[in-house]
Amino acid sequence: MQEAVEQYIRSVEEKENALQKKQAEEELEQRKRILRSLGLYEKIYSDRDQYSPEYPLFDADRGVYYAKKTIRVTDEEWEAIRDAYERERAVGQREKNPNADGDANRGNPIAGALKVIAILLYIGAAIAGIIVAAVGQMVSAMFAVWASGFVAGTVMLGFAEIVRLLHAIDRKMPEK
Repeated sequence: MQEAVEQYIRSVEEKENALQKKQAEEELEQRKRILRSLGLYEKIYSDRDQYSPEYPLFDADRGVYYAKKTIRVTDEEWEAIRDAYERERAVGQREKNPNADGDANRGNPIAGALKVIAILLYIGAAIAGIIVAAVGQMVSAMFAVWASGFVAGTVMLGFAEIVRLLHAIDRKMPEK
């Protein structure tokens, strides 16, 4: 085989090996992250009484810094843990979001009520402005009523959106 062909094949194999190594490292980091989040780790305590990058966490009960070291699990144990983790996440999502049809106000009546009030303010201001203009024949008063109705309705819509977003954040927070 020609030397150029051999070099090309070696470079492709090296790239494949590097990619496989990177994927294996990423999978190992994901495994460690999940195991730590599930509490499947050991606390390795520092023998010194000060912070260091190797021991970044502090145990207030013992007054000592420590590091989390994930426990060793076999591939079969890892598969079982990962399956249970995914099932737990799916159950948690269903519990937190039983109305997963996209209607954010369905689970929050306050946000819905504020939105209705905002719409009523818009409609009321439009009608009131027309009545003021017709009765008093003052176009400037009509625009003032419309502007105040627009501002009040927009403020109400803003409050409704804040309530909706806070409700969504609350549903995403883990329960204690």
